[in-house]
Formats: sequence, structure tokens, C-alpha cells
Amino acid sequence: MRAEATAEGHRAPAWQAFAGTESGPGRALRRWAWILPVVWSGVRFLLRNGRIARAANAPAEVWLPVHGSFARARHRPDWREPARLRLTCWNVAYGRRYARIARVLREQARADVYMLQELDRGCRRSGWRDVARCLARELGLEYAFAAEFCETAEGRGSRPGLHGQAILSRLPLERVRVLRFAHQAHDWSKDLVQPRCGGRMALVAEVVVGGRRLVLYNTHLESRGDPAGRARQLDEIVADIDQRGIDGAVVIAGDLNTRRGAAAGEPAGYLGDHPLFGAAARAAVARLGRRRVGASWFLVRGAEAQPVPLRPLRPAASDHEPLVLELRLDSRR
Repeated sequence: MRAEATAEGHRAPAWQAFAGTESGPGRALRRWAWILPVVWSGVRFLLRNGRIARAANAPAEVWLPVHGSFARARHRPDWREPARLRLTCWNVAYGRRYARIARVLREQARADVYMLQELDRGCRRSGWRDVARCLARELGLEYAFAAEFCETAEGRGSRPGLHGQAILSRLPLERVRVLRFAHQAHDWSKDLVQPRCGGRMALVAEVVVGGRRLVLYNTHLESRGDPAGRARQLDEIVADIDQRGIDGAVVIAGDLNTRRGAAAGEPAGYLGDHPLFGAAARAAVARLGRRRVGASWFLVRGAEAQPVPLRPLRPAASDHEPLVLELRLDSRR
């Protein structure tokens, strides 16, 4: 094998000399390879910002509550008797496992009123369904839905992908409205993992049962915030109750994003000290300790409440499990 002389006069194999003198397209490719991830990052940034801009300019009507009915029968307990109502609270994880969710609601978590969180409307991840409307039609219920977020990567064409809260009911839903929180602990439009527009809120509706009016607040508090931020959002709900002079029965339900070993501000202790939900009001706070029920709560004022245990769901239909409550409203009050 031919060899070449080095600076010291020694002879080195040709393959050693070649290793340090790479030339041709391989060297050029290696030299400029770093630019590919930079360009891709820039393209992703532009696409992300474009989607956020389109979501921010979504028509104003996407933020209005949608109210419809597929009710096959009205459920009105006799006003002369103490009224009993069964409620279910459940974060359904966008409705990805739609068939399982519908089966659980129909066969296990049977209720008069369902207060559901994280339902998609027109998103790829859930098969482009309007999940609240599909469930209401399948179960023969009245429903109300309001968008919490416009998902920038989930829509199709000019139609935005939405997700939010829904109330499904055998009773007529009255005075449906949305309470959007002034305090938002996290700016989701700047989130690198899940950019979206909108903010946390509560879907509010009223039902009349046993001659008494029951006000429902279905909410989903901020997951990226701290207990103080969630307490501020709860405070906005309580302020709404106070400002509207609601002195009857109230249920606040939803995914409150509390953590294990919740402290006083998360949220039972907080409401326990509040004049509207304090000892004088005899607030009933219901949460089951099973795995994956976790952050789901019922906060009840002005009625007797009793949690209903359910067997853990197998297979799972969501990353949460439903929470069921029996409510008793005495018509003589």
C-alpha cells in the first residue's frame, strides 16, 4: 500500500491522511446540517403564530353558549314531595373514547344532570365530533355547551376546534350563561406544548326541581396555576352568586385541579371560611378518594348531599373517573 510522508518525515498510511481531509458533498452536508433544525423551528414558529392569530380572530359567536334539546321526556319531581336529584361530574378528556364514555353515562353513572368538562367540538383528536351534542342526542337529554378554549392545532379549514364544558339534563335548562374569569393564571397562547386561545370559565344554568330553583356552576379551574390562583377563580364564582342575590340551592361542580393532600385553599377550606359557604350555610363538600377522581369536586349549598360510590371503570374511558351525588331539596324551605 502506498504511503505519504508526514511533517516529521514518517510515513503514514493513506487512510489516516484521508480521514483528516474529507472533501466533496459529504463534507458540505455535514457543515450545513445544523441549519435544518433551525429552519424547521422557524417554520413551526410561523405556523404556530399563524394558527394562534386565526384562533384569536375566531367569530365572536364561538364563545357564546349553545343550547339545544333531544329530550324524549321531561323529569319533574312532584313539588309536594322532597325533591331528589342525581348529579354526575366528570372530566371526559375531550371525548376521545366516545363510545366508552357514552356507555358509562348510560349504564353506570346514570343521573338527572351531568356536569361534564373537557368536551371537544370539531377537533381532530375526538373524530371531529360535537361531543356534547352527540351525547345529548344519544341519551335523549337537553344540553348546553360553552367553549373554554379554541385549540389552534385541532380545527379543520375555517372551522375552529373548540373544547369546553357541557351540562346535560333531563330537566329543562334555564338562564344558560357563561361566567368567564377575569383572573387567568396562565397565558395559553404562549404555551409551547399546547398553544390555544381563550380562558377558564364556568358554564351556568338553572333547573327547577320540586318547586325549588337549583343553580349549577360547571367549571374547570386552571391546571397551570397555584392554589391561590384557583381560589381567586372560585372567588369570582362566589362573587357572582352574591351579586345576583342567589339565596337558594347552589352546586359548584367540576375539575378544580386540586392536588393530593390539598391545603386549606384547595377548595374546601377556602369555601368553609366564606360567608356564603360557611358553617351557617352548612355546605356539603363531596369528593371521593379513588384514584383518578382526584381533582373532581361537588360543592353544595342549601341542600342535603350524599356521594354515590361507583366501581372503578375498566377499561378506563378518561384520565378521570365520574363523581356521582344524590341531592335532596326540601320543597318546604
